[in-house]
Amino acid sequence: MKENQEQNFVQVNYNLLATQKLNSTQKLFISYILGWQRTGKICFETNRTLASKFGMKYGGIRSVLKGLNRFDFFKSVSKDYDEKNSTSGHEITVNVAKLENFLDEEKPITKSNLTEAQFDNESNANSLEDEKEILPTYHINDIVDLNEILSIFNFNDKDSNEIRQHFQTPQITFDAFADYYVSLITDSQMQDYKGIIITKEQDAKFMEMCAKK
Repeated sequence: MKENQEQNFVQVNYNLLATQKLNSTQKLFISYILGWQRTGKICFETNRTLASKFGMKYGGIRSVLKGLNRFDFFKSVSKDYDEKNSTSGHEITVNVAKLENFLDEEKPITKSNLTEAQFDNESNANSLEDEKEILPTYHINDIVDLNEILSIFNFNDKDSNEIRQHFQTPQITFDAFADYYVSLITDSQMQDYKGIIITKEQDAKFMEMCAKK
């Protein structure tokens, strides 16, 4: 490897790796941000760039950021919204001192502390948590990014363009999207309907995204 060649790997601290309070995706993401800070830089990337680097969907990386923002050692602030591309950068930082305190509060659980069956169950539980996409939830008056919604629902290009044409703006209320979404389901019951078809998977996502009162 040339000395000036960028290193294509992420270093993970052993204490961070051992904690049971974070899933593996969160640990990897924190380590990625710490990698920036070790070189004296701050991560400033869009959701789309981060999603591409982590092999995730747009909505998935947003869920990672939302989950980590619950901790006082992590901070993600949206910057410079681009209306043309419907994207914004993020200034993402990790407070190392607070992270160390967070990790010190917990005694790492190792295989020697558990029976083999308990360790396997713990590992399986973490794997299932990592695989499940955490969806954002909205109230009716919340302003949402239409392009983000389309990405979460995984509409094809034709359907996405039709929905964009309907709203004519990337920033809408969740209530407006919900009304339109319900109208699609209602219209699809009509004979000879040839419009957008809502799948069972999309309907399940919609129900999960509706905030409980």
